[in-house]
Amino acid sequence: MKHSVEGVSDFGRERHMTIHSSPTENDWNGEEDKLDYLINDLGVYFGRETGSATWKMQGVEEDPNNPGWPYEAQMITHGNGLKNWSDSPDFASRRQYRSKSNNMIMGINDTSPMYSGLSWFEGFGRGKGGWFIKDVDAGAEWTALYLDHYFAKSSGDIGDPLPKYWEVYNEPDMNFMNPQFGMIISSLEKNWEYHKLVAQNVRAKLGVKAPKIGGMTWGQLDFFKPDGIPTRSQLTYWTQWLEPDNPMIPLYENMLSGVNGWPKAWDKRQDAWWQWDYLWQGFIDHAGADMDFYGVHLYDWPNANTNQATIRSGGHTEAMLDQLEWYDYLKFGDKKDIVISEFGAVNTDYINSLPDRRRDWEFLKPFNQMFMEILERPSHVVMSMPFTPAKAVWGAFVKGGNGTGDVQRYDGSTLFEPVGTWQGENYVIGEPSGGWQWSPIIYYFELWKDVDGTRIDTKSNTLDVQVDAYVKDKHVYLILNNTNDDIKTINLNTFNSTTANTVNSVQMRHLFFNPNLGTQGEPDLSVVDLDTAPAQVTLKPNSTIVLDYTYANTVEIDIESKETKYMSDALTTATNSRGTQLCRLTGQNKFTTTVKNIIKPAKGEAMVRIGGFFYNPTDAGDGKSIKVNSLKINGNEVVTQSPMLLNPRGHVASVYGGGWFGVLEIEIPIEFLNNGNNTVYFERQQNADFTTVMLQVWDMDQDPGRTDDTTTPLTSISLGSDESLMNGNNLGIVPVFTPTDASNKGLIWTSSDSNVATVDENGAVTAVADSGVTLITATSTENGSIFATKTITAIPFETSTVTSIEILEGDQITVDHFVNTPLTSQLNPTPENTPEIEWTSSNEANVSVLATGKLIGKIIGGSAVITAKVKGTSISDAITVNVRIAGEESVFTRELPDFLRPFTTGIVSVPVSIMGNRTVTMELIKDGNILGSGSQNVNALGDETVEVTYNLASTPAPGTGYSIKLTLKDGSTVLDTEIKTIEILDHVRVSSVTIQDGLPVVQVGETITRTAIALPADAFNTDISWSSSNTAVATVDISTGEITGQSVGQTTIRATSVDMNTIFDEVTINVQSDPVSVDIVSITIPTSINVFPGLNKTLPITLNPEYTTDTDINWTSNNGIVTVDQNGVITAGLVDGTAIITATSAANASVFATCTVNVSKTIYIEAETLVNTGGASDGVVINPNVGFNNNTSGDWADYTVSIPASGMYALQFNIGTPNSTGLGVNVYVDGVLLNTTTLSGTAAWENYTTQSGSGEINISEGTHTIRFESTGATEWQWNADWFSLTYTGTLSVGEKKLSNISVFPNPTYGEVVINGLTNSSTVAIYNIQGSMIEHVKVTGSRVNINLKNYQSGLYLIKVTDETSSDLFKIIKK
Repeated sequence: MKHSVEGVSDFGRERHMTIHSSPTENDWNGEEDKLDYLINDLGVYFGRETGSATWKMQGVEEDPNNPGWPYEAQMITHGNGLKNWSDSPDFASRRQYRSKSNNMIMGINDTSPMYSGLSWFEGFGRGKGGWFIKDVDAGAEWTALYLDHYFAKSSGDIGDPLPKYWEVYNEPDMNFMNPQFGMIISSLEKNWEYHKLVAQNVRAKLGVKAPKIGGMTWGQLDFFKPDGIPTRSQLTYWTQWLEPDNPMIPLYENMLSGVNGWPKAWDKRQDAWWQWDYLWQGFIDHAGADMDFYGVHLYDWPNANTNQATIRSGGHTEAMLDQLEWYDYLKFGDKKDIVISEFGAVNTDYINSLPDRRRDWEFLKPFNQMFMEILERPSHVVMSMPFTPAKAVWGAFVKGGNGTGDVQRYDGSTLFEPVGTWQGENYVIGEPSGGWQWSPIIYYFELWKDVDGTRIDTKSNTLDVQVDAYVKDKHVYLILNNTNDDIKTINLNTFNSTTANTVNSVQMRHLFFNPNLGTQGEPDLSVVDLDTAPAQVTLKPNSTIVLDYTYANTVEIDIESKETKYMSDALTTATNSRGTQLCRLTGQNKFTTTVKNIIKPAKGEAMVRIGGFFYNPTDAGDGKSIKVNSLKINGNEVVTQSPMLLNPRGHVASVYGGGWFGVLEIEIPIEFLNNGNNTVYFERQQNADFTTVMLQVWDMDQDPGRTDDTTTPLTSISLGSDESLMNGNNLGIVPVFTPTDASNKGLIWTSSDSNVATVDENGAVTAVADSGVTLITATSTENGSIFATKTITAIPFETSTVTSIEILEGDQITVDHFVNTPLTSQLNPTPENTPEIEWTSSNEANVSVLATGKLIGKIIGGSAVITAKVKGTSISDAITVNVRIAGEESVFTRELPDFLRPFTTGIVSVPVSIMGNRTVTMELIKDGNILGSGSQNVNALGDETVEVTYNLASTPAPGTGYSIKLTLKDGSTVLDTEIKTIEILDHVRVSSVTIQDGLPVVQVGETITRTAIALPADAFNTDISWSSSNTAVATVDISTGEITGQSVGQTTIRATSVDMNTIFDEVTINVQSDPVSVDIVSITIPTSINVFPGLNKTLPITLNPEYTTDTDINWTSNNGIVTVDQNGVITAGLVDGTAIITATSAANASVFATCTVNVSKTIYIEAETLVNTGGASDGVVINPNVGFNNNTSGDWADYTVSIPASGMYALQFNIGTPNSTGLGVNVYVDGVLLNTTTLSGTAAWENYTTQSGSGEINISEGTHTIRFESTGATEWQWNADWFSLTYTGTLSVGEKKLSNISVFPNPTYGEVVINGLTNSSTVAIYNIQGSMIEHVKVTGSRVNINLKNYQSGLYLIKVTDETSSDLFKIIKK
């Protein structure tokens, strides 16, 4: 009988048999054989990775125009490069696994730079060059751009495919406000907001191609507890890590803001049930509507003392998942999908104290227990994954302070474990001396190997034994899991099965803890083949058995059980501290509630599920049972004898607060149900915080077969005839019970001589000697007088003799490129003990072969002969292997444009994957008509891009409805066809032509050139055609606009758009016989400039009109503080002061311009010279010749400031205010906050005092916009007179203009030589204060200076020649 839950009944290997890894992960390098075994042989799928986004972000640049935001243009280039790399030969062997990655979960991890939870710890939260994501808006935008530009979004696109699931942030609660985890500054509320923004941005960017978006993968798993992170900082504690004036503080404070007027989550973190009320319910209330799924992590926290462990497998997991499901129905009317992206056990101190292989049991135990619970919710848990990275290098580190020495392996669960010594050097982890081997974690996947198909009805008479079963073709897979620490004997009863379909064989796989392995015991996987179906099995403590029944014929399923859960009303009308629904009835021992809209089945079963935190959960006194006084369904009493002792699922203990969080699962007669509304009354002896009530109903096509309560005593056992067994071989003994329906089929198995053969709890016998006899006895656990024996004779192991080997694929096979392909060999006669087969290749470069007989085709078009040989003999067979492309020969549309322009010819790029000489055809189609086409032959093996030239019969009209059809042919045979819908877009036409200002006159026989601009700049054709109205007066070059005067007169020069001949501009040109002279009108130079002492700078100058012939300029300075040469290069002296530089036209002294040059290391900014203002009260008000006033908190003023040199600058603020507290100023440079300073009161608005900034700021040379913004709690802030920036670094003497001058040695103890001088050179020496201390006479090309009598320190040597001067620094020791 098929068992479906809301229409879902399949096992779903691709959703649940998954690993926390991706095909391209470095851990698989050198482990390709193990990768093949895991993925191809064991049928495991890739499931999750959260690391690649982080390292890719480290290559993302900051938007130069939007600080704190990602630079999309660079991300496109970066993403394309990585996609091409993904499709490069580097990953050729891994691409075969892409089909095993279709359900990938991706996201960002806790050290991610994509979330703006700001941290000052190295490695946390920074992009390329160390920039921060500014806020959650910028972080959400990054995610959308990442998913859009770094993945293949369609079949045929390059790169790895988009993930199916995107987890917005992994376990944020573990590191937020936690100094042990990087001290990420963020509130939970900001993270809720981030989830909403990511969902909205990604869907807006990718549309229907967007992955499913979800969260919240909390690391804390106990809904009933307060915050469980003891090292978490209090809300104000984080400020101790920063200086009070740190400019990042406002960004940090923004990341701590709340939402909706709710109390802040951090303020409530000590409250009971905080992990539900805020971590989960707060997230669902704020962001749940935008989520496609919830990401959930489930972990046990083992302990040597089970009663001190935190065991979440069992009832705890049921209560968590029930509460999420129940609240979703209450809030949204339906449940969200659950993705359990991590489950297992946390590596506690107890686990870390255990030997490697011993501790793996602590992971395997919850893997199976939790997975069995997951399988019960196929319509709810859509994806799951045990947390086990590949290699133990994940999270490993080199021990020792110098980064050289032994490696401490990752303490958690991993598929591989190191062999031999393992060391690192300079903090770089090396490889183990013995390589890597499978850890016992591989047993989990070997246990579940092949399990698949349709779920069928099963039932256990105890919740402590979890049972499930699936049917696929001729196989039935029965899974049994023991959730407790004791041994359980299970009677196996089959109902509703046809007797015509018999069991041919059974394989029993038993994963258990074997105390006899290793020093402290290890996991063990027993695999035994049985000839008949066992009537009973024995489960060891916490063990799991998979029974794989093979039937003679396909197992038919023709009836169904349909499972539905119905949710109760809320148990209370109260609200939580945020004002939303309170999800528990606190401190009560009973309740009455209503479950609505039930459809009562005619046949079937039902169960009540009651979730909560149960005080004194083992009040029955037996250490496992809860006393239930009453359970009434619509007034019908279920508890026939009060109190009923109820044993919940799994481990039950009051580890925290005297209670247990779990679910009571109580069967009820289906007759008690009503169609529609149903009343549930429950009462226990102790109190509880009740959370959820559900009615679970199975609607069955026929009554299920169940074992009744009748006791049938066992009368006899038979073990079959005696047998011989080779040393090392196994034999599965299947006992026959009389009667077959005996109630207790428990057996105790013993071997009379365990040195001859051993026997386990399920009758699996293993011979351990070459000779000897032992008696195997099976004794009833109920009646020791009932037993049976079987004699086992041990004999030596012998490999069976074979006469031939045959490769069943024949003489030749073609394999796909880098797709592992198995060969099948058959030995004749069929051996009992199969000898080893040796596989070899004649050409390993073309085709390699694994020891398992799997082929790997490495070179497309290559071939090799593969030989299979029986080891130790000459018996062999061979096959020729040819390599082709992976998949079918294909043509791709990914390089085709989205639109074409209206041309009759063009070229398109067409990627293909082919095997030889092929033809690629491109056709443009509209309304079924072929408008034109083109073809190109190509001869290649593998991937190639073809340039196809097409020709159309006529120019296509702009519009939609067009498509490009690509066809790949081998001769006349069509191999592939692809179609892409496109649009014909009209050209971007020229809308205007403008002749630029220029010389309007030319002399006869001379030339001038005029220029014209066609707009818009992206027009299809911006070419200009020039013409003259009178070529006798002047001619013009049609292309360049060069005009030649021919004779005196006047002509009109026209510039016409080549694209649009109706668009033109004209200008009148006069031709004269005399030389052309154009008077200068004005000169423009900067009105003021700041220059540091000793530096030089060229003043920019503009002449108006630009084409004036009066180009000679005379430069002068009004004093010696600043000198200027005739090229406009100013040189500041070494003392502070002001000079006025004048640029005067040599042709007209009335045309001049002046520049005030301020020589000082301090730049003064007069407050009234602002260029823009705004803010909370629309900005400040200028007070002419004084400064500004009317400045409220949040108002700002912008200034354009010229910075002479890059470096650090000290700030000063000349302000006045009568207020004494709540005053401050933020300083921004080009939009980036660089300083925040707290200001002091000055007693009056106009009582200006100078106050220093809290720290220096770094500014680069050039012109910047500097903003001064008032900040603080006081509304009316301060008036300003001026601000200043003082350079605090060492001044550079600028770029050398006198490149021929050399000064040496430097440093010197006295003697200094200056080379490269001329007779006109002058040399002067200045001290660091700017005073000239010596003038040196120059008589030749070289002078010697003696500084021996000067104090040690820095000196400046100024060398001047006829045209310029330079400063040279010299250090006197």
